[in-house]
Amino acid sequence: MDQKPLISVIVPVYNAEASLERTLQALCGQTLGAIEVVAVDDGSTDGSRAMLEEWAARDDRVRVVATGNRGAFLAREAGLREARGRYVGFCDAGDVPASSMGARLLARAEETGADIVAGAYERVMPDGSATTEMASFGNGVRPLGPECGWLASVNTALWNKLYRAELLEHRLVLDAPPRIMEDALFLLALYPHTRSMAFVAEPLYRYQVEDGSAMGHLDAEELDGLFAAWGLLRERVAKAAPGYLALLDTAAFVHLGVSAPLMLLDLPRSEAAAALARIGRELDERFPLHRSSPFLGLAYAREHPTMGPACMAHLLARAHLLGPALRAYRALSKATGGARW
Repeated sequence: MDQKPLISVIVPVYNAEASLERTLQALCGQTLGAIEVVAVDDGSTDGSRAMLEEWAARDDRVRVVATGNRGAFLAREAGLREARGRYVGFCDAGDVPASSMGARLLARAEETGADIVAGAYERVMPDGSATTEMASFGNGVRPLGPECGWLASVNTALWNKLYRAELLEHRLVLDAPPRIMEDALFLLALYPHTRSMAFVAEPLYRYQVEDGSAMGHLDAEELDGLFAAWGLLRERVAKAAPGYLALLDTAAFVHLGVSAPLMLLDLPRSEAAAALARIGRELDERFPLHRSSPFLGLAYAREHPTMGPACMAHLLARAHLLGPALRAYRALSKATGGARW
């Protein structure tokens, strides 16, 4: 490709031979022609690398980067070092972006001047059922600032968004990223440097939930790395934009105080109880502003309904009822095939 692309789409790939074809077809079939696909083979041991090379040989918009197996976060970092577009998007191997996704998000970015454009998406379960998420933000454009606590309710997946390339210079770079929540760390580091975010209510991305992954799993020994990474993010924000600390601590409660405990509930009850107690202590010590966060009150939830679940969870936590509530939610999720809070 001689012409500089408008959008670079980074695709981390690890042993995705069974589902990779549909993703490459969708990306190379975009109505926006000025696009490049930076596919990062993260040490695959199946036929993924050969498939990528075949696509690169017949479509010069596909570029292949090979790394050792280091995980999706570092694979994306390798892709970012190669990206040449004015804007950057991400896609997971196996997922399917709509053919108009690149063009729609680019047009929205250009017409609004937003640094990030977020689109609604479909969550497709293994049985084929699908739900649309992120549509409740509508088609508006919102200026960002420390008072925007509603950002804690924005889905932190990277793949339903388009980013101005210059903004990504402010991302959090980790040598040893945690296995989970790496997307949240990446995105939260950008918010203090983001002038505005635009939204598209039409679902433009199909996120395929693989069988067995409707609810993630977390081992208690992973908590050290998880809190270390979030602590590093807080240090960064405290130096660069201390006004955002209330938002960050609110997001820490949502991710570390609610999502992480949900992932621990498969452990034996005594181990899970100990891990949940530790999480509560760590949150209070490391992210103390969540306790009096103006973004976790009922008044804020009435003004910003997307924060309703987080505010309810915070009330339950203060009443020491969050653990039982999460167990009930977990049971409901298993019974219904993946209810979402």
